[in-house]
Amino acid sequence: MIKTIYIAAFVVIAGLLVFSFIPLKKQAAIPAQNVASAHKGFAVLELFTSQGCSSCPPADELAGKYALQNDAGIIVLAFHVDYWNRLGWKDSFSTAGYTNRQRDYATHFNLDGGYTPQLIVNGQKEMVGSDAAKVSATVDQYLAEATSAKIEIDKVEINNNEVMIDFTTDNKSVNTIIQAALVQKFAITNIKAGENNGVKLSNYNVVRDFTSLEKNEAGVVLHLPEGAIASQYKVAIFLQDRETYKIKGAAIKNIN
Repeated sequence: MIKTIYIAAFVVIAGLLVFSFIPLKKQAAIPAQNVASAHKGFAVLELFTSQGCSSCPPADELAGKYALQNDAGIIVLAFHVDYWNRLGWKDSFSTAGYTNRQRDYATHFNLDGGYTPQLIVNGQKEMVGSDAAKVSATVDQYLAEATSAKIEIDKVEINNNEVMIDFTTDNKSVNTIIQAALVQKFAITNIKAGENNGVKLSNYNVVRDFTSLEKNEAGVVLHLPEGAIASQYKVAIFLQDRETYKIKGAAIKNIN
């Protein structure tokens, strides 16, 4: 059953328990570099998910299959929302900002509210994130469409926990916002409360930092979590229309 963000207050369960994380270096290897895309277009998959949602693991797994293709034309971004945290398990990847981004999409699509797992593809189509057939058809559709704008990541440098990204784009529209995301390639969490109590969850391309820029900027700084290993992360940049929400161009790059 798909979960909506409207959760009655009386369901609140006290006592957030300890988050357990196993570093990437102890897990199966993730390919080191993105391979060049052989497609005309691209597909940015924004998955709104939560470790506290029992319907989400199949969507997380499906997102992982796309992430592990390592295709530069398929960009998976897992945004962990925070409205499930009140039910006994605090998802340490979640933020109110990601919930707000989902709410903006809900307004755009004239939905009563967001839900998990919800997938948005190229800012244009929304669907249940675990619907493999619909996701596949939508991704194939956008991969076959020519890209309307280009953006390239020219350089990524690390200074302490700062990730400094230089990029170039040919898009000149005043309606364009440049979105930048820092993603953790892979994480395993032992869930100790809530709907997924006792489950070991795998998450892929988890968004750990996210910011928006105006079109005349050519660089951005994102921030690694404390103690993070830079090689376990990627950066993604995409161009999004502020009115239609259409994503016009996108790029992703490993941090070496």
